[in-house]
Amino acid sequence: MVWILLAIAIAGLLVVSALLVQIPLRFTGQASLSSAVSLLFSLSWGPVFICHEGGRNGETTLRVAGRTLYQKAGKPNISEKKDEPDDEPDKQKKKRTTNILSLLQCIYEPLLTIFHTISFDHWCCAFRCGTGEPATTGELYGYVQALRGVLTPCPEIDLQMIPDFDAIILEGETDLAFRIDRPFLLLPQVVHIAQCAFHNTKKVKST
Repeated sequence: MVWILLAIAIAGLLVVSALLVQIPLRFTGQASLSSAVSLLFSLSWGPVFICHEGGRNGETTLRVAGRTLYQKAGKPNISEKKDEPDDEPDKQKKKRTTNILSLLQCIYEPLLTIFHTISFDHWCCAFRCGTGEPATTGELYGYVQALRGVLTPCPEIDLQMIPDFDAIILEGETDLAFRIDRPFLLLPQVVHIAQCAFHNTKKVKST
């Protein structure tokens, strides 16, 4: 009797897993980065729905089967911070830039695998970026151009980077919507990216 119940439980888990793999993931979002960050996105996967509106203090909502399980109200910016001089040493900035590029090198291949499985409704992205060093800015620009080459067959995608070889800057806007038909099949790539990001964060904190 116990073996029969165990077999039924295993069969049920396999059926549920097979159904979960077939559920597509949908994402829409808009973001703007300049002196302040503006972010608006929604993510849905079957009965699960997550949305966020605003910057760091924006409103976040989690719904499952139409029921709100979590909601964080947005907080107004009561006072604006005064512009303060950037006292971060140039040497530390260069180390941070090097760490970011090493992270990009680590996650580039799994990112390409993920991009190949994404069905874009549209993606418009234009940003200005500079690392403070012409060499590393050019390297980053090369990665973006390579990604553009992969995405060129998709007319719904417009990806533009304006390199700034003098300043340390990152600003721009993006608007995108896409669907991933079988997100669970991308778990190995997602785990790899998360591990690289974790090790890179530890490296940044230790410097």
